[in-house]
Amino acid sequence: MLSIENVSKRFGAAAVLNGASMRVGHSESVGLVGKNGSGKSTLLRIVSRILFCDGGSIDWDGQSLLGSDVTLRRSLLYLGHEPGFYPALSASENLHYLADLYGVERSSALIAEKLEEVGLDSFRKGPIRNYSRGMLQRLLLAKALMLQWSLLLMDEPTTGLDSDGMELLSALIASWRKEGRSLLIISHDNAWISAHVDRMYVLEEGKIKSREGGMSAPHHSDLVTAV
Repeated sequence: MLSIENVSKRFGAAAVLNGASMRVGHSESVGLVGKNGSGKSTLLRIVSRILFCDGGSIDWDGQSLLGSDVTLRRSLLYLGHEPGFYPALSASENLHYLADLYGVERSSALIAEKLEEVGLDSFRKGPIRNYSRGMLQRLLLAKALMLQWSLLLMDEPTTGLDSDGMELLSALIASWRKEGRSLLIISHDNAWISAHVDRMYVLEEGKIKSREGGMSAPHHSDLVTAV
């Protein structure tokens, strides 16, 4: 289980997170919504250790993610706004590099299979600097298919996707949920995210103030304030 307790983060005088707390259970898909600038992406970047928090605790399976144990963080995968690929390399070359970095299978056949699965088989050879935003998003999905993870952190995964890409994303999320993996998804689209998660949190004024249902929505009177 992912446990986020009283996490705070300031950028100068601005308090972006002010005691944010939430949990993601095993085999659970959870959504996080909020206005632009509310701190959603900041929270995910803290969980993935791209940013440091000013206070609070973040545990995965009872062990702190804020420590120096890199092996613990290998069970988490973060797919953020910045794809993090090398623009001069092809899609195949980027996935080869990632496979080496994470120590997973890197056969050309497997990489070709994953690229085909996300609809990039016809674009696997040229440098990805020419990719559209939607194509980069598909490459991020190929990354998620290549690597081993237990918790996937997704920041606005629908960005740039066309209708076929949206269907692909929905199918992959459904498949991962069926496999019993955990997901924490950020989106500005409440209707879309509510169809892909078990429950939803709302981040407002630096706190995760309320919890709303997703696919198995509780009655309005059962909504719980998260502190």
